Amino acid sequence: MKDLRNNTGKLFISIWAVLIKNFKTVFRSKSSAFTIMLGPLIIMSLLVLAFNNSSFYDINIGVYSKTYSELSNSVIDKIEAKGYVVVKNDNSTDCIAGVKEGSLNACLIFSPNMQITNNANNTIEFHVDPARINIVDNIMSSINKEILKTSENLSLSLTNVLVTQLTNTKDELNKRSELLNIINSNSNKIKETSGSLQSSANAIDLTVTYDSFNTVALRNEISKVNSSSNISSSDVQSLNTKLVTIETQINTTISQMLAAKTKITELSGNIATLPIAADNNIVQTTLLKDSIGKIVGNINNIAVTNPESIVSPIKTSVETIETEETHIGRFLSTFLVLIIMFVCVLLASNLVLSERMSNAYLRNAITPTPKSVFLIGAYLTSLIVIVFHLVVISLILKLIIGFSLETMLYAVIPLFIVASMFILLGITIGYFAKSQESASVVSLVIIAVALFLSNTILPLETIPLRLKEIILYNPFVVSEALLKKILILGFTYDKVITLITKLFIYNLVLLVLSYLGLKFAKSEIKR
Repeated sequence: MKDLRNNTGKLFISIWAVLIKNFKTVFRSKSSAFTIMLGPLIIMSLLVLAFNNSSFYDINIGVYSKTYSELSNSVIDKIEAKGYVVVKNDNSTDCIAGVKEGSLNACLIFSPNMQITNNANNTIEFHVDPARINIVDNIMSSINKEILKTSENLSLSLTNVLVTQLTNTKDELNKRSELLNIINSNSNKIKETSGSLQSSANAIDLTVTYDSFNTVALRNEISKVNSSSNISSSDVQSLNTKLVTIETQINTTISQMLAAKTKITELSGNIATLPIAADNNIVQTTLLKDSIGKIVGNINNIAVTNPESIVSPIKTSVETIETEETHIGRFLSTFLVLIIMFVCVLLASNLVLSERMSNAYLRNAITPTPKSVFLIGAYLTSLIVIVFHLVVISLILKLIIGFSLETMLYAVIPLFIVASMFILLGITIGYFAKSQESASVVSLVIIAVALFLSNTILPLETIPLRLKEIILYNPFVVSEALLKKILILGFTYDKVITLITKLFIYNLVLLVLSYLGLKFAKSEIKR
Protein backbone atom coordinates (compact mmCIF):
# COMPACT_ATOMS: atom_id res chain seq x y z
CA MET A 1 0.00 0.00 0.00
CA LYS A 2 2.89 2.27 0.89
CA ASP A 3 4.61 1.47 -2.42
CA LEU A 4 1.40 2.32 -4.28
CA ARG A 5 1.27 5.69 -2.55
CA ASN A 6 4.91 6.34 -3.33
CA ASN A 7 4.44 5.36 -6.98
CA THR A 8 1.31 7.52 -7.27
CA GLY A 9 3.14 10.45 -5.69
CA LYS A 10 6.08 10.02 -8.04
CA LEU A 11 3.67 9.83 -11.00
CA PHE A 12 2.02 13.12 -10.05
CA ILE A 13 5.40 14.73 -9.46
CA SER A 14 6.56 13.53 -12.87
CA ILE A 15 3.40 14.83 -14.55
CA TRP A 16 3.81 18.18 -12.78
CA ALA A 17 7.42 18.38 -13.93
CA VAL A 18 6.36 17.61 -17.50
CA LEU A 19 3.69 20.32 -17.29
CA ILE A 20 6.24 22.88 -16.09
CA LYS A 21 8.62 21.86 -18.87
CA ASN A 22 5.87 22.06 -21.49
CA PHE A 23 4.84 25.55 -20.42
CA LYS A 24 8.46 26.65 -20.50
CA THR A 25 8.65 25.26 -24.02
CA VAL A 26 5.52 27.16 -25.01
CA PHE A 27 6.73 30.46 -23.55
CA ARG A 28 10.35 30.04 -24.62
CA SER A 29 9.62 31.85 -27.89
CA LYS A 30 7.69 35.10 -27.57
CA SER A 31 6.22 34.75 -31.05
CA SER A 32 5.15 31.18 -30.33
CA ALA A 33 3.63 32.16 -27.00
CA PHE A 34 1.81 35.09 -28.57
CA THR A 35 0.48 32.95 -31.41
CA ILE A 36 -0.70 30.10 -29.22
CA MET A 37 -1.95 32.01 -26.19
CA LEU A 38 -3.23 35.33 -27.50
CA GLY A 39 -3.74 34.72 -31.22
CA PRO A 40 -7.06 32.87 -30.92
CA LEU A 41 -8.29 35.33 -28.31
CA ILE A 42 -7.57 38.31 -30.54
CA ILE A 43 -9.24 36.55 -33.46
CA MET A 44 -12.30 35.76 -31.37
CA SER A 45 -12.50 39.36 -30.11
CA LEU A 46 -12.34 40.67 -33.66
CA LEU A 47 -14.97 38.17 -34.76
CA VAL A 48 -17.30 39.20 -31.95
CA LEU A 49 -16.87 42.89 -32.77
CA ALA A 50 -17.29 42.32 -36.51
CA PHE A 51 -20.27 39.99 -36.36
CA ASN A 52 -22.11 41.57 -33.43
CA ASN A 53 -24.96 42.70 -35.71
CA SER A 54 -27.68 41.26 -37.90
CA SER A 55 -27.30 43.56 -40.91
CA PHE A 56 -25.39 43.60 -44.17
CA TYR A 57 -23.21 46.54 -45.11
CA ASP A 58 -22.02 47.97 -48.42
CA ILE A 59 -24.22 45.71 -50.53
CA ASN A 60 -24.33 47.08 -54.09
CA ILE A 61 -27.29 46.10 -56.26
CA GLY A 62 -27.13 46.91 -59.97
CA VAL A 63 -30.39 47.58 -61.82
CA TYR A 64 -31.23 48.13 -65.48
CA SER A 65 -34.33 48.58 -67.60
CA LYS A 66 -34.80 49.95 -71.11
CA THR A 67 -37.75 51.96 -69.86
CA TYR A 68 -38.32 52.49 -66.16
CA SER A 69 -41.94 52.67 -65.06
CA GLU A 70 -43.71 53.62 -61.88
CA LEU A 71 -43.90 49.94 -60.97
CA SER A 72 -40.19 49.21 -61.48
CA ASN A 73 -39.22 52.41 -59.66
CA SER A 74 -41.39 51.42 -56.68
CA VAL A 75 -39.52 48.10 -56.43
CA ILE A 76 -36.17 49.90 -56.64
CA ASP A 77 -37.25 52.36 -53.93
CA LYS A 78 -38.13 49.49 -51.60
CA ILE A 79 -34.74 47.86 -52.22
CA GLU A 80 -33.04 51.16 -51.35
CA ALA A 81 -35.17 51.41 -48.22
CA LYS A 82 -33.62 48.12 -47.03
CA GLY A 83 -30.23 49.86 -46.92
CA TYR A 84 -28.83 48.48 -50.17
CA VAL A 85 -26.88 50.74 -52.52
CA VAL A 86 -28.72 50.73 -55.86
CA VAL A 87 -26.61 51.45 -58.96
CA LYS A 88 -28.48 52.16 -62.21
CA ASN A 89 -26.60 50.86 -65.25
CA ASP A 90 -26.77 52.08 -68.84
CA ASN A 91 -27.16 48.58 -70.25
CA SER A 92 -27.56 44.98 -69.14
CA THR A 93 -24.01 44.05 -70.19
CA ASP A 94 -22.44 46.52 -67.75
CA CYS A 95 -24.78 45.34 -65.01
CA ILE A 96 -23.84 41.67 -65.44
CA ALA A 97 -20.15 42.57 -65.83
CA GLY A 98 -20.31 44.37 -62.47
CA VAL A 99 -21.33 41.11 -60.80
CA LYS A 100 -18.50 39.23 -62.50
CA GLU A 101 -15.95 41.87 -61.47
CA GLY A 102 -17.23 41.97 -57.90
CA SER A 103 -18.26 45.65 -57.85
CA LEU A 104 -21.90 44.56 -57.67
CA ASN A 105 -23.31 41.85 -55.42
CA ALA A 106 -26.31 41.27 -57.68
CA CYS A 107 -27.81 42.56 -60.91
CA LEU A 108 -31.55 43.01 -61.44
CA ILE A 109 -32.84 43.48 -64.99
CA PHE A 110 -36.43 44.74 -65.19
CA SER A 111 -38.75 44.29 -68.13
CA PRO A 112 -39.19 47.56 -70.06
CA ASN A 113 -42.15 49.72 -69.05
CA MET A 114 -43.54 47.36 -66.42
CA GLN A 115 -47.29 47.90 -66.03
CA ILE A 116 -50.31 46.06 -64.73
CA THR A 117 -52.15 45.07 -67.91
CA ASN A 118 -53.59 41.86 -69.33
CA ASN A 119 -50.72 41.29 -71.76
CA ALA A 120 -47.95 42.62 -69.54
CA ASN A 121 -44.70 40.65 -69.20
CA ASN A 122 -43.46 41.87 -65.84
CA THR A 123 -40.30 39.91 -65.07
CA ILE A 124 -37.20 40.64 -63.02
CA GLU A 125 -34.03 38.73 -63.88
CA PHE A 126 -31.52 38.05 -61.10
CA HIS A 127 -27.85 37.76 -62.01
CA VAL A 128 -25.65 36.67 -59.11
CA ASP A 129 -22.26 35.11 -58.44
CA PRO A 130 -22.84 31.48 -57.35
CA ALA A 131 -19.37 31.40 -55.79
CA ARG A 132 -20.71 33.62 -52.99
CA ILE A 133 -23.67 31.40 -52.28
CA ASN A 134 -24.05 32.34 -48.59
CA ILE A 135 -24.41 36.09 -49.09
CA VAL A 136 -26.27 35.60 -52.39
CA ASP A 137 -28.97 33.59 -50.64
CA ASN A 138 -29.40 36.30 -48.02
CA ILE A 139 -29.52 39.10 -50.60
CA MET A 140 -31.97 37.28 -52.87
CA SER A 141 -34.16 36.36 -49.93
CA SER A 142 -34.27 39.98 -48.76
CA ILE A 143 -34.94 41.41 -52.25
CA ASN A 144 -37.50 38.74 -53.08
CA LYS A 145 -39.30 39.60 -49.86
CA GLU A 146 -39.65 43.23 -50.97
CA ILE A 147 -40.70 42.22 -54.49
CA LEU A 148 -43.24 39.82 -53.02
CA LYS A 149 -44.68 42.61 -50.88
CA THR A 150 -45.07 44.83 -53.96
CA SER A 151 -46.62 41.97 -55.91
CA GLU A 152 -49.03 41.19 -53.08
CA ASN A 153 -50.07 44.85 -52.82
CA LEU A 154 -50.75 44.98 -56.56
CA SER A 155 -52.63 41.69 -56.45
CA LEU A 156 -54.63 42.94 -53.49
CA SER A 157 -55.54 46.11 -55.37
CA LEU A 158 -56.60 44.18 -58.48
CA THR A 159 -58.54 41.67 -56.42
CA ASN A 160 -60.30 44.49 -54.61
CA VAL A 161 -61.46 45.81 -57.98
CA LEU A 162 -62.73 42.37 -59.00
CA VAL A 163 -64.52 41.76 -55.72
CA THR A 164 -66.06 45.24 -55.81
CA GLN A 165 -67.29 44.71 -59.36
CA LEU A 166 -68.64 41.31 -58.40
CA THR A 167 -70.51 42.80 -55.45
CA ASN A 168 -71.89 45.60 -57.62
CA THR A 169 -73.01 43.04 -60.20
CA LYS A 170 -74.83 41.06 -57.53
CA ASP A 171 -76.57 44.20 -56.25
CA GLU A 172 -77.52 45.23 -59.79
CA LEU A 173 -78.89 41.77 -60.55
CA ASN A 174 -80.98 41.87 -57.40
CA LYS A 175 -82.40 45.22 -58.50
CA ARG A 176 -83.15 43.93 -61.99
CA SER A 177 -84.81 40.89 -60.47
CA GLU A 178 -87.40 43.24 -58.94
CA LEU A 179 -88.00 44.77 -62.38
CA LEU A 180 -88.70 41.29 -63.73
CA ASN A 181 -91.37 40.88 -61.07
CA ILE A 182 -92.96 44.13 -62.26
CA ILE A 183 -92.77 42.95 -65.89
CA ASN A 184 -94.47 39.69 -64.96
CA SER A 185 -97.19 41.59 -63.13
CA ASN A 186 -97.75 43.91 -66.11
CA SER A 187 -97.83 40.93 -68.47
CA ASN A 188 -100.55 39.35 -66.38
CA LYS A 189 -102.51 42.62 -66.50
CA ILE A 190 -102.10 42.78 -70.28
CA LYS A 191 -103.32 39.22 -70.54
CA GLU A 192 -106.39 39.96 -68.45
CA THR A 193 -107.15 43.23 -70.29
CA SER A 194 -106.71 41.68 -73.73
CA GLY A 195 -109.09 38.87 -72.77
CA SER A 196 -111.66 41.42 -71.64
CA LEU A 197 -111.26 43.43 -74.85
CA GLN A 198 -111.62 40.32 -76.96
CA SER A 199 -114.85 39.40 -75.15
CA SER A 200 -116.21 42.93 -75.65
CA ALA A 201 -115.29 42.94 -79.34
CA ASN A 202 -116.90 39.57 -79.87
CA ALA A 203 -120.05 40.85 -78.16
CA ILE A 204 -120.53 43.67 -80.75
CA ASP A 205 -123.14 42.56 -83.34
CA LEU A 206 -123.06 44.58 -86.56
CA THR A 207 -124.89 42.01 -88.67
CA VAL A 208 -127.36 44.05 -90.87
CA THR A 209 -129.01 43.07 -94.24
CA TYR A 210 -130.94 45.09 -96.80
CA ASP A 211 -134.04 43.02 -96.25
CA SER A 212 -134.10 44.11 -92.63
CA PHE A 213 -135.26 47.58 -93.75
CA ASN A 214 -138.22 46.05 -95.81
CA THR A 215 -138.09 48.74 -98.53
CA VAL A 216 -140.09 46.48 -100.93
CA ALA A 217 -143.09 46.52 -98.61
CA LEU A 218 -142.76 50.28 -98.40
CA ARG A 219 -142.91 50.58 -102.20
CA ASN A 220 -145.97 48.35 -102.34
CA GLU A 221 -147.74 50.50 -99.77
CA ILE A 222 -146.89 53.62 -101.77
CA SER A 223 -148.34 52.01 -104.90
CA LYS A 224 -151.57 51.19 -103.04
CA VAL A 225 -151.85 54.74 -101.80
CA ASN A 226 -151.21 56.01 -105.28
CA SER A 227 -153.95 53.87 -106.80
CA SER A 228 -156.51 54.62 -104.13
CA SER A 229 -155.81 58.32 -103.86
CA ASN A 230 -155.58 60.95 -106.46
CA ILE A 231 -151.93 61.77 -105.86
CA SER A 232 -150.19 63.57 -108.57
CA SER A 233 -147.52 61.86 -110.50
CA SER A 234 -145.05 64.49 -109.43
CA ASP A 235 -145.67 63.65 -105.79
CA VAL A 236 -145.27 59.99 -106.52
CA GLN A 237 -142.10 60.73 -108.38
CA SER A 238 -140.81 62.75 -105.44
CA LEU A 239 -141.58 59.92 -103.02
CA ASN A 240 -139.85 57.40 -105.25
CA THR A 241 -136.83 59.68 -105.50
CA LYS A 242 -136.62 60.00 -101.73
CA LEU A 243 -137.12 56.29 -101.37
CA VAL A 244 -134.24 55.63 -103.75
CA THR A 245 -132.12 58.04 -101.72
CA ILE A 246 -133.04 56.19 -98.53
CA GLU A 247 -132.18 52.85 -100.16
CA THR A 248 -128.84 54.23 -101.28
CA GLN A 249 -128.06 55.48 -97.76
CA ILE A 250 -129.15 52.15 -96.33
CA ASN A 251 -126.85 50.30 -98.74
CA THR A 252 -123.99 52.65 -97.82
CA THR A 253 -124.64 52.14 -94.10
CA ILE A 254 -124.75 48.38 -94.57
CA SER A 255 -121.42 48.49 -96.45
CA GLN A 256 -119.83 50.57 -93.67
CA MET A 257 -121.18 48.25 -90.99
CA LEU A 258 -119.85 45.22 -92.87
CA ALA A 259 -116.44 46.91 -93.10
CA ALA A 260 -116.58 47.75 -89.37
CA LYS A 261 -117.48 44.17 -88.57
CA THR A 262 -114.51 42.99 -90.62
CA LYS A 263 -112.19 45.38 -88.72
CA ILE A 264 -113.64 44.30 -85.38
CA THR A 265 -113.12 40.65 -86.34
CA GLU A 266 -109.52 41.42 -87.34
CA LEU A 267 -108.99 43.40 -84.13
CA SER A 268 -110.44 40.57 -82.10
CA GLY A 269 -108.01 38.19 -83.78
CA ASN A 270 -105.09 40.48 -82.96
CA ILE A 271 -106.26 40.88 -79.39
CA ALA A 272 -106.41 37.10 -79.15
CA THR A 273 -102.63 36.95 -79.77
CA LEU A 274 -101.87 39.28 -76.84
CA PRO A 275 -102.50 36.68 -74.10
CA ILE A 276 -100.22 34.24 -75.94
CA ALA A 277 -97.47 36.88 -76.15
CA ALA A 278 -98.06 37.79 -72.52
CA ASP A 279 -97.78 34.12 -71.56
CA ASN A 280 -94.51 33.87 -73.51
CA ASN A 281 -93.20 37.01 -71.79
CA ILE A 282 -94.12 35.57 -68.41
CA VAL A 283 -92.33 32.31 -69.22
CA GLN A 284 -89.22 34.12 -70.52
CA THR A 285 -89.05 36.55 -67.63
CA THR A 286 -89.54 33.68 -65.20
CA LEU A 287 -86.62 31.85 -66.81
CA LEU A 288 -84.54 35.05 -66.75
CA LYS A 289 -85.43 35.59 -63.11
CA ASP A 290 -84.42 32.02 -62.28
CA SER A 291 -81.13 32.54 -64.16
CA ILE A 292 -80.46 35.77 -62.28
CA GLY A 293 -81.31 33.97 -59.06
CA LYS A 294 -78.77 31.26 -59.87
CA ILE A 295 -76.10 33.87 -60.68
CA VAL A 296 -76.77 35.69 -57.41
CA GLY A 297 -76.78 32.34 -55.61
CA ASN A 298 -73.44 31.40 -57.16
CA ILE A 299 -71.99 34.75 -56.12
CA ASN A 300 -73.32 34.23 -52.60
CA ASN A 301 -71.84 30.72 -52.57
CA ILE A 302 -68.32 32.10 -53.08
CA ALA A 303 -66.84 31.14 -49.72
CA VAL A 304 -63.93 33.60 -49.78
CA THR A 305 -64.63 37.19 -50.77
CA ASN A 306 -61.94 38.84 -48.65
CA PRO A 307 -59.30 40.14 -51.12
CA GLU A 308 -56.44 39.45 -48.68
CA SER A 309 -57.54 35.83 -48.32
CA ILE A 310 -57.82 35.46 -52.10
CA VAL A 311 -54.38 36.95 -52.77
CA SER A 312 -52.68 35.05 -49.95
CA PRO A 313 -54.78 32.02 -49.00
CA ILE A 314 -51.75 30.63 -47.17
CA LYS A 315 -49.76 33.07 -45.08
CA THR A 316 -46.22 32.14 -44.10
CA SER A 317 -43.96 33.54 -41.44
CA VAL A 318 -40.35 32.61 -40.89
CA GLU A 319 -39.24 32.39 -37.29
CA THR A 320 -35.62 31.59 -36.52
CA ILE A 321 -34.95 28.68 -34.21
CA GLU A 322 -31.95 30.50 -32.75
CA THR A 323 -32.19 32.73 -29.73
CA GLU A 324 -29.41 35.05 -30.91
CA GLU A 325 -30.18 37.91 -33.30
CA THR A 326 -26.62 38.58 -34.49
CA HIS A 327 -24.27 36.84 -36.89
CA ILE A 328 -21.95 35.85 -34.02
CA GLY A 329 -24.87 34.05 -32.40
CA ARG A 330 -25.48 31.98 -35.51
CA PHE A 331 -21.82 31.09 -35.98
CA LEU A 332 -20.69 30.84 -32.35
CA SER A 333 -20.48 27.04 -32.39
CA THR A 334 -18.43 27.13 -35.62
CA PHE A 335 -16.01 29.71 -34.22
CA LEU A 336 -15.57 27.78 -30.97
CA VAL A 337 -14.86 24.48 -32.71
CA LEU A 338 -12.41 26.21 -35.08
CA ILE A 339 -10.47 27.75 -32.20
CA ILE A 340 -10.47 24.51 -30.20
CA MET A 341 -9.33 22.53 -33.24
CA PHE A 342 -6.54 24.93 -34.21
CA VAL A 343 -5.17 25.39 -30.71
CA CYS A 344 -5.44 21.78 -29.57
CA VAL A 345 -4.16 20.08 -32.72
CA LEU A 346 -1.26 22.47 -33.34
CA LEU A 347 -0.26 22.87 -29.68
CA ALA A 348 -0.44 19.16 -28.81
CA SER A 349 1.49 18.09 -31.92
CA ASN A 350 4.17 20.75 -31.31
CA LEU A 351 4.54 19.75 -27.65
CA VAL A 352 5.03 16.09 -28.58
CA LEU A 353 7.47 16.97 -31.38
CA SER A 354 9.39 19.34 -29.09
CA GLU A 355 9.74 16.53 -26.57
CA ARG A 356 10.78 14.02 -29.23
CA MET A 357 13.29 16.36 -30.86
CA SER A 358 14.84 17.57 -27.60
CA ASN A 359 18.28 16.47 -26.47
CA ALA A 360 16.78 15.01 -23.29
CA TYR A 361 14.38 12.70 -25.14
CA LEU A 362 16.85 9.80 -25.25
CA ARG A 363 17.71 10.27 -21.59
CA ASN A 364 14.04 10.37 -20.64
CA ALA A 365 13.40 7.25 -22.70
CA ILE A 366 15.87 5.17 -20.70
CA THR A 367 14.71 6.41 -17.29
CA PRO A 368 12.21 4.34 -15.26
CA THR A 369 9.62 7.11 -15.64
CA PRO A 370 6.50 5.71 -17.39
CA LYS A 371 6.34 6.88 -21.02
CA SER A 372 2.64 7.65 -20.59
CA VAL A 373 3.66 10.53 -18.31
CA PHE A 374 4.78 12.55 -21.33
CA LEU A 375 1.53 11.75 -23.15
CA ILE A 376 -0.51 12.80 -20.12
CA GLY A 377 1.64 15.91 -19.73
CA ALA A 378 1.06 16.99 -23.32
CA TYR A 379 -2.66 16.31 -22.92
CA LEU A 380 -3.00 18.31 -19.68
CA THR A 381 -0.89 21.20 -20.98
CA SER A 382 -3.06 21.54 -24.07
CA LEU A 383 -6.21 21.15 -21.96
CA ILE A 384 -5.14 23.93 -19.56
CA VAL A 385 -4.37 26.27 -22.47
CA ILE A 386 -7.70 25.65 -24.20
CA VAL A 387 -9.59 26.01 -20.91
CA PHE A 388 -7.89 29.38 -20.46
CA HIS A 389 -8.99 30.35 -23.97
CA LEU A 390 -12.57 29.25 -23.38
CA VAL A 391 -12.79 31.17 -20.10
CA VAL A 392 -11.52 34.37 -21.72
CA ILE A 393 -13.80 33.86 -24.75
CA SER A 394 -16.78 33.42 -22.42
CA LEU A 395 -15.94 36.68 -20.66
CA ILE A 396 -15.58 38.46 -24.01
CA LEU A 397 -18.96 37.15 -25.15
CA LYS A 398 -20.50 38.20 -21.84
CA LEU A 399 -19.09 41.73 -21.97
CA ILE A 400 -19.72 42.47 -25.65
CA ILE A 401 -22.96 40.68 -26.56
CA GLY A 402 -24.27 39.69 -23.12
CA PHE A 403 -23.94 35.96 -23.72
CA SER A 404 -25.02 33.90 -20.72
CA LEU A 405 -22.16 32.38 -18.71
CA GLU A 406 -24.61 29.79 -17.37
CA THR A 407 -25.02 28.50 -20.92
CA MET A 408 -21.25 28.10 -21.27
CA LEU A 409 -21.08 26.32 -17.92
CA TYR A 410 -23.85 23.96 -19.03
CA ALA A 411 -21.73 23.10 -22.07
CA VAL A 412 -18.60 22.23 -20.02
CA ILE A 413 -18.86 18.48 -20.64
CA PRO A 414 -19.37 18.77 -24.44
CA LEU A 415 -16.54 21.32 -24.63
CA PHE A 416 -14.29 18.98 -22.64
CA ILE A 417 -15.09 16.05 -24.94
CA VAL A 418 -14.46 18.15 -28.07
CA ALA A 419 -11.20 19.57 -26.70
CA SER A 420 -9.99 16.11 -25.61
CA MET A 421 -10.67 14.70 -29.07
CA PHE A 422 -8.62 17.34 -30.87
CA ILE A 423 -5.84 17.19 -28.26
CA LEU A 424 -5.54 13.43 -28.75
CA LEU A 425 -5.56 14.00 -32.52
CA GLY A 426 -2.66 16.44 -32.16
CA ILE A 427 -0.75 14.02 -29.90
CA THR A 428 -1.27 11.22 -32.42
CA ILE A 429 0.07 13.43 -35.23
CA GLY A 430 3.03 14.42 -33.07
CA TYR A 431 4.04 10.84 -32.36
CA PHE A 432 3.74 9.61 -35.95
CA ALA A 433 5.31 12.66 -37.64
CA LYS A 434 9.01 12.73 -38.46
CA SER A 435 9.58 16.45 -37.96
CA GLN A 436 7.85 19.59 -36.76
CA GLU A 437 7.41 20.75 -40.35
CA SER A 438 5.65 17.55 -41.36
CA ALA A 439 3.53 17.66 -38.19
CA SER A 440 2.45 21.23 -38.95
CA VAL A 441 1.63 20.36 -42.56
CA VAL A 442 -0.36 17.26 -41.58
CA SER A 443 -2.19 19.23 -38.87
CA LEU A 444 -3.12 22.02 -41.28
CA VAL A 445 -4.23 19.55 -43.95
CA ILE A 446 -6.47 17.71 -41.49
CA ILE A 447 -7.89 21.01 -40.22
CA ALA A 448 -8.50 22.23 -43.78
CA VAL A 449 -10.21 18.99 -44.85
CA ALA A 450 -12.39 18.98 -41.73
CA LEU A 451 -13.29 22.62 -42.37
CA PHE A 452 -14.09 22.29 -46.07
CA LEU A 453 -16.15 19.14 -45.57
CA SER A 454 -18.59 20.89 -43.26
CA ASN A 455 -21.38 23.45 -43.32
CA THR A 456 -18.90 26.30 -42.92
CA ILE A 457 -18.07 26.75 -46.62
CA LEU A 458 -21.06 25.17 -48.37
CA PRO A 459 -24.22 23.57 -47.00
CA LEU A 460 -23.92 19.79 -46.73
CA GLU A 461 -27.14 19.56 -48.75
CA THR A 462 -25.13 20.53 -51.86
CA ILE A 463 -22.99 17.40 -51.52
CA PRO A 464 -24.03 14.06 -53.09
CA LEU A 465 -26.01 11.92 -50.67
CA ARG A 466 -23.53 9.05 -50.34
CA LEU A 467 -20.63 11.40 -49.70
CA LYS A 468 -22.77 13.39 -47.29
CA GLU A 469 -23.46 10.26 -45.23
CA ILE A 470 -19.70 9.87 -44.78
CA ILE A 471 -19.08 13.56 -44.07
CA LEU A 472 -21.66 13.49 -41.28
CA TYR A 473 -19.07 11.49 -39.31
CA ASN A 474 -16.56 14.35 -39.69
CA PRO A 475 -15.44 15.21 -36.10
CA PHE A 476 -15.70 18.91 -36.93
CA VAL A 477 -19.31 18.49 -38.15
CA VAL A 478 -20.27 16.41 -35.11
CA SER A 479 -18.64 18.88 -32.69
CA GLU A 480 -20.25 21.88 -34.37
CA ALA A 481 -23.68 20.23 -34.30
CA LEU A 482 -23.29 19.33 -30.62
CA LEU A 483 -22.24 22.82 -29.50
CA LYS A 484 -24.89 24.49 -31.66
CA LYS A 485 -27.67 22.41 -30.17
CA ILE A 486 -26.53 23.14 -26.62
CA LEU A 487 -25.27 26.74 -26.83
CA ILE A 488 -27.66 28.18 -29.42
CA LEU A 489 -30.75 25.97 -29.48
CA GLY A 490 -30.79 25.12 -25.78
CA PHE A 491 -30.99 21.31 -26.12
CA THR A 492 -30.59 19.14 -23.04
CA TYR A 493 -28.08 16.29 -22.83
CA ASP A 494 -30.67 13.59 -23.39
CA LYS A 495 -31.42 15.04 -26.84
CA VAL A 496 -27.76 15.08 -27.93
CA ILE A 497 -26.66 11.79 -26.43
CA THR A 498 -26.04 10.35 -29.91
CA LEU A 499 -23.56 13.13 -30.76
CA ILE A 500 -21.84 12.80 -27.38
CA THR A 501 -21.53 9.05 -27.91
CA LYS A 502 -19.91 9.60 -31.31
CA LEU A 503 -17.35 12.00 -29.85
CA PHE A 504 -16.67 9.65 -26.95
CA ILE A 505 -15.94 6.85 -29.43
CA TYR A 506 -13.64 9.20 -31.37
CA ASN A 507 -11.80 9.96 -28.12
CA LEU A 508 -11.31 6.26 -27.38
CA VAL A 509 -10.04 5.59 -30.91
CA LEU A 510 -7.63 8.54 -30.78
CA LEU A 511 -6.47 7.52 -27.29
CA VAL A 512 -5.56 4.09 -28.65
CA LEU A 513 -3.85 5.67 -31.67
CA SER A 514 -1.89 8.09 -29.49
CA TYR A 515 -0.74 5.20 -27.30
CA LEU A 516 0.28 3.28 -30.41
CA GLY A 517 2.09 6.42 -31.55
CA LEU A 518 3.92 6.51 -28.25
CA LYS A 519 5.00 2.89 -28.80
CA PHE A 520 5.98 3.74 -32.36
CA ALA A 521 8.16 6.63 -31.19
CA LYS A 522 9.78 4.39 -28.58
CA SER A 523 10.58 1.79 -31.23
CA GLU A 524 12.20 4.52 -33.34
CA ILE A 525 14.59 5.22 -30.46
CA LYS A 526 15.64 1.58 -30.27
CA ARG A 527 16.52 1.64 -33.96
